[in-house]
Amino acid sequence: MAERTTDRCVFKLGGSLLDQVDWPMRLRAWLNQQPPGKYFGIVGGGDVVEAMRKLDRVHGLSQTAMHWRCIRLLDATLEIASELTPEIKVLKYSNELLIHSAFEIRENLIVSQRELYWVHVSAFYQPGISDLGSLPADTFWPTEGWATTTDTLALMLAHQIHAHRVVLMKSCEVGHIDSLEMAAKVGIVDRECLRLREHVPQVELLRL
Repeated sequence: MAERTTDRCVFKLGGSLLDQVDWPMRLRAWLNQQPPGKYFGIVGGGDVVEAMRKLDRVHGLSQTAMHWRCIRLLDATLEIASELTPEIKVLKYSNELLIHSAFEIRENLIVSQRELYWVHVSAFYQPGISDLGSLPADTFWPTEGWATTTDTLALMLAHQIHAHRVVLMKSCEVGHIDSLEMAAKVGIVDRECLRLREHVPQVELLRL
C-alpha cells in the first residue's frame, strides 16, 4: 500500500482578529497542538477592507474594481501578521507555493514536523488566472465582488493545493454552528464557500 502523503492544512486568520493584542499567542498555541504537516495561512482584511466597503456605499463604485482593490489590500494585513509571527515563513509568489505544496504530492513523501507558511493571496489568485501553473486547473472562479471573502479564498487555495482540511478562524462564537451551510445562513462565512464545499475534504470553524 502506498504511503500517505503529507497532511496539508489551510487556515484563514479572520481580519477581525488582527486588532486583538493576543491573537499571535493564541495562533501559536493552536499550531503547537496540530500534528506534523504543512500549514498554509491567509489573512483577512478586517477594518482595512471595511473602510473600502464604506467608500463603496457612499460612491457606488465598480464591484469588480473594488474586489481587486480589496485583494491587493490583503498584502498589507498579511505583512502585519507576518511581522507579529516572524517564525512563520512567507510565500509571496506562485512558484514558491508550488514548491512547498506540490513536491510531496508528486514524490509521495511525508514530513515529520510542522512547516508553517503565510501565503499572499496573489500567489494563487489574480485577475484572469485560475490555476497554479502545473497543478490541475481549477474549475471554480469566485464572484468578483463583495459576495466573495477570504473564507472562499481559503477553500480555493485548499482545492488548488489538495489540502486535507481548512480551518476558518473567527473572532465570534461558532460553537453552535454545525455545518458550513448554517454558517453561511447566519453570515459567519460567505455563501460562495458553499460552491467549493464538496471539493474540500474537511472544513472547520474555530473561535481563536
